[in-house]
Amino acid sequence: MATKVPTVLAYHNNDTRWGYQVNDLEESVRGFKLLLDKSKDIKFRPAIESEILIQKMSQPPVRFAGEYLNKIVSHAKSILGRRVLGKSMNSMDIHYIVTVPAVWSDKAKDLTMQAATLADMPQNNLYLLSEPEAAAVYTIRAIQPNSIAKGDTFIVCDAGGGTVDLITYRITQTEPVRMEEIVEGAGEVCGSVLLDDAFEAYLSDTIGKKIYDALSDDNKRHALRRWQVDIKPSYSGPDADGFLNAGYAVPVPGAPDTQDGRAILLVGGLGASEYLYTRLKDRFSELEIMQPRDAWSAVVRGAVHRGLQGNQVLNRKARCDYGIEFCRNFDEERDQGKTPVWCSWEEKWMIDNNMRWYIKKGDSFSEGQPVIFSFYRNIPKDSSFIFHETLYACVNGEAPLFKNDDVSEHCDLTVDLSKVPKELFDYKTNSHGKGYYRVDFEIILIPQSACLIFEFQMNSISYGTVRARYY
Repeated sequence: MATKVPTVLAYHNNDTRWGYQVNDLEESVRGFKLLLDKSKDIKFRPAIESEILIQKMSQPPVRFAGEYLNKIVSHAKSILGRRVLGKSMNSMDIHYIVTVPAVWSDKAKDLTMQAATLADMPQNNLYLLSEPEAAAVYTIRAIQPNSIAKGDTFIVCDAGGGTVDLITYRITQTEPVRMEEIVEGAGEVCGSVLLDDAFEAYLSDTIGKKIYDALSDDNKRHALRRWQVDIKPSYSGPDADGFLNAGYAVPVPGAPDTQDGRAILLVGGLGASEYLYTRLKDRFSELEIMQPRDAWSAVVRGAVHRGLQGNQVLNRKARCDYGIEFCRNFDEERDQGKTPVWCSWEEKWMIDNNMRWYIKKGDSFSEGQPVIFSFYRNIPKDSSFIFHETLYACVNGEAPLFKNDDVSEHCDLTVDLSKVPKELFDYKTNSHGKGYYRVDFEIILIPQSACLIFEFQMNSISYGTVRARYY
């Protein structure tokens, strides 16, 4: 029985095969999970090649991610029904937890939610969880009770196939386990799949490109499988000829302030590597390097614990600033040198492009604790009551008071006021007899482990979720 299944799909006529059903060297779509995050520089060759194939098929990567998740769900249901639950499987209320790299953008996480929906996972039973958080939940349970105490600080290094995530936590309670994120996480797309590419390049350089190219596909596949199964997991050095010596520097924000770090918890598929364990132990001799049993499956095991026991991370850290643009009244003294704009509805001069930041990078927030964005709009009485608001983000530097090049459009929020009783709006008429509604409303941001949920409310009454379209 395989411990993990390759992220691969192959199509032949009307037949779709997945995972180990797909021959390693036949035309197939691989690594499409990495293609969900276009903000990252993808170096994984199969993903780059698959992107070309996907473009020829005129389908977005999310469609393949959804189809792959659907295959996994169908297979899991089949096995559970056949071996464990029988007919009761059909009447069970199933909850789904999908894990994503913490380093991913909000857009990539939203696309993951879309893929899960395409796989027929109901949104009311679907939860997105960051992979290092899931790994931390499992690892803390696995090494208790002797290794972790209240107040201990540790770094989770979740080194997987595609990405490496680093998040720093502090234990706030041991029974039951509760922890908090103390600095915003960091990461890179530098997982073990890049080592597979490096191995093939190393093999070609060692025996000569001409000889390597002349090898049969079966021989190449056999060599790669031998590397993946027998050599890579247990390789411990030395790194002769510079092989495996090239590294990635993954910055850890706030690291100078965490000198009392207790340990590094090494998890994930690449996290099970003996070589990586040895290198970290040599580099960080002052810290304990913990590599739990089943480190390769820490994420999925932690996801199950999260589903059974609920949230165990009390506070998380924002990875960027979130805010909105607004206009304010023009003030001659305060706004000298600025160009005002005329508001024809309120008939006064305004200053636009002001920024109001509701969440600052590095701020702590709790799951489910709402962040309220206040808006108002002047809406002509005969116009549509469906409109759009933009949520802005600032990743680099200090969040500015005015919109500049450091501020980017993060997502478009569709607000539908058509179902709100019009008597709740403030009707006004200007000096030219033009009638309009002054509408004050709020968009509620509800942060979760790995995604943002938006709701719309007026006068403290919720009118449902707001659809976010990420730029």
